[in-house]
Parts: sequence; structure tokens; C-alpha cells
Amino acid sequence: MSANIDGIDFKQGLENCCGSIEAYWEVLESFLEDSAAKLKEFKPLYKSAANKLNEQDLRRFAAAVHAIKGVSAIIGARLLSQKAAALEIAGKNGNKKIIQKDFPDFYQDLKTLAEKVQSYLNTIHNSEAAEEDYV
Repeated sequence: MSANIDGIDFKQGLENCCGSIEAYWEVLESFLEDSAAKLKEFKPLYKSAANKLNEQDLRRFAAAVHAIKGVSAIIGARLLSQKAAALEIAGKNGNKKIIQKDFPDFYQDLKTLAEKVQSYLNTIHNSEAAEEDYV
């Protein structure tokens, strides 16, 4: 079953998983786990000003967006991966203005994409369960 998830290039994601749909679904599951953890970690930053971040906060932020950058690229979410890359650089360079400007959109994009992936995977799991009922 091919994915039609806005924001994800299914063909690219499948290629990144050596053409294995099962491996791709596993990577989508990993994306969900990672994004849930990172959204929770990012929530205080989303609700506050980036200019309050200290050097240690900036390092943690850069590492967190780096993780999202990687898994997003693997699943074929190129735009989200690019946004994460820009935020990672901003975090490493201590550029709080860029973080303050770009982070809210990134946070919402990550949240929205995670919801879409969850919906897609629920459909897959429901289809598999329905097929098992007929076997």
C-alpha cells in the first residue's frame, strides 16, 4: 500500500529503505516515537522565548533537531528535514533570533506530520487486522 501523506515523498522514503515496505513502515513508527519525544522536549521552548536559552540548552536543542533531521530525511520528509537542518545550524551557532523566528513553524510542521503518519499507520494496521479476520 503506497502512502499518500502530504509532506512525504513516499518513493524516496521507500528507496531509503531498500524498497522494503515493511522496513519503511518500521521507520515511520520510529519517526512517530522520535517526534513524540521531541515534541514533548520542545514544548517548553515552543511556549517561551528562544532568547532565554543558555549554551547548554542550545546544544541540546541542536542535538534534538539533528535527530528529527535524520529520521525525516529517511522517511522522505525533505522539507521538514531541511527546516531541522537550518535550526540545527542556528542552535550550534547560538543564533537565537533564527530559532525564535523559525522554530514555531517547525514545531507545528512536525506535529502535523506526526499526526498524518499516525493516521496512515492506523489505516495500515486496520487493513492488516481486517485481512487476518478473513484468513
